[in-house]
Amino acid sequence: MHHSLIILFTSLLTSISIYAENYPSKPVTIVVPFSAGGATDKVARSLAIGLSKKWKQSVIVENVAGASGSLGTARVAKAAPDGYQLLLASTSSHTVFPSTGVRLPWDPVKSFVAIAAVAHPINVIQINASLAAKDLKEFINLSRENPKKYSYGSSGLGTTLQIGGKQFEKEFNIELLHVPYKGAAPALSDLVGGQINVMFGPLADSIGFIKNGKIRALAVISSKKRARMAPDIPTGTELGYTPLLPSWLGLFGPAGLSDEIAQQIFDDIQTVIKNPETAKLYDVMAMDLPGMNRQEFSQTIQSELSEFSKLDLSN
Repeated sequence: MHHSLIILFTSLLTSISIYAENYPSKPVTIVVPFSAGGATDKVARSLAIGLSKKWKQSVIVENVAGASGSLGTARVAKAAPDGYQLLLASTSSHTVFPSTGVRLPWDPVKSFVAIAAVAHPINVIQINASLAAKDLKEFINLSRENPKKYSYGSSGLGTTLQIGGKQFEKEFNIELLHVPYKGAAPALSDLVGGQINVMFGPLADSIGFIKNGKIRALAVISSKKRARMAPDIPTGTELGYTPLLPSWLGLFGPAGLSDEIAQQIFDDIQTVIKNPETAKLYDVMAMDLPGMNRQEFSQTIQSELSEFSKLDLSN
């Protein structure tokens, strides 16, 4: 009986190994839990093109939007762990939203295998150009001297843009007035119009207003290096501050996905994102190339869930 179990176990390991070596042998679907046309969707389609060429198999992007990304995320959580349904998630859908206390049919850690961070959107602190502060230090001092006088806009409660404001308040021991909107676009419009004073969010969304002088970018807050598309904006690190709001886009598989397949996908993604066309897209979209291995990506998710759950996202 014991000998039979050993043979069975050895046979199972062999079949898994052969299966991993043949992956993928049919089309792969990347589920994007947001609408078509956004940053996550564009990155997914760029990866799909590169992986299709690498694998000589079709890689299909499917948008399953709704419930702050939860609908598409739940679909992949329930999928077979064979690598043929993958999820391209973001900080907002995978660590911010679960930190709000909402009950979800999936767990951001237990329901998934973290495969690879694929991009880091560059976030900046930006103020209306009419504000007296000319640099980050001046804005911090103004905010400290005038608690709750200056307002920051976000795309709603429990969103990445709100997290940026909360982290900023905590880091510098200041109080801002949070104004939640039904999306980033109306918040940005009011920042340009002067109805709110500051936003913490993607450089890609506001670069046009920064270049025409309607918004002043005080610092890149999510990265230790300057943005290639706006090299004049200093980093918070240069100014002596800890990076805040280090957003990511990342690829996940369902829990149970074999380590062999997960590692193969990770390795192949590294090849794809080094393609000049991908690098060009990232420049245009104000994103940094990823710099994390699989273990570091998993640790980042755990760390963010721990940190964000301690922030009051109710106001």
